[in-house]
Amino acid sequence: MRKLLLLAVPLLLCAQQPTNTIPQASSTYALSVVDIAATAATTVKTTAGNVWGWYGFNPNTSTCYLQFYNTTTGNTSLGTNALHPFGIPAGAAFNVSPGSLAWFNFSTAITTGQTTTATGSSQCTTAMTVTIMYQ
Repeated sequence: MRKLLLLAVPLLLCAQQPTNTIPQASSTYALSVVDIAATAATTVKTTAGNVWGWYGFNPNTSTCYLQFYNTTTGNTSLGTNALHPFGIPAGAAFNVSPGSLAWFNFSTAITTGQTTTATGSSQCTTAMTVTIMYQ
């Protein structure tokens, strides 16, 4: 018959030093948001930046497209050089959540428009309500 030998092993518990979190007025890594309710070209950010996510609602009776542009508002013509058109069906809500990487990077500026086709210039009848998270 074998005997089981139990050894007493000392256990050392290490306590972490408490941290004192201090609220900051700004953060290098926090996202900014802008709410858009316009079909025309609308500036999100006037300088280079990243789009991390967006959400909103299309109140129209037909599909509307959220178009992104790598230009400032003054240099944006809806449908011309539209990037990443995002179609939203009639009466639908949408949510593109931020992740560990930005969805899009813009080297000049971030501008959006809302149109009836993916690369068209005809504006939607009613503006979608859109919130864009950017940095």
